Amino acid sequence: MPLRRAAVVAASALILVPAAAGATTPSAVNPPHLTKAGATRLFLSYGKVDDWVGRYPRDKSFVTEANFDSNFRDWTVQVWWGAAREIAFGRVDHLTGVVTGA
Repeated sequence: MPLRRAAVVAASALILVPAAAGATTPSAVNPPHLTKAGATRLFLSYGKVDDWVGRYPRDKSFVTEANFDSNFRDWTVQVWWGAAREIAFGRVDHLTGVVTGA
């Protein structure tokens, strides 16, 4: 029985080591499926964000920014408007496109 267990452990190690060696970073394994523009569009169309941001004119004072976070594998989206400053902040999952916070 101990010999059989040793064979299973050795075979498992051979299978797992190459897979681990190729996985250098989370973003290399799962590259973002969304673009900056796509994440921003999804965030702005999300129910309560759309309702709130719709109160502000989409003029030159309307500014958006989206940044990909490789640790959390999501996008942080921020929206500013002129004197009001930041009017919306949230996160969008890069694999599903789901707004996870707003």
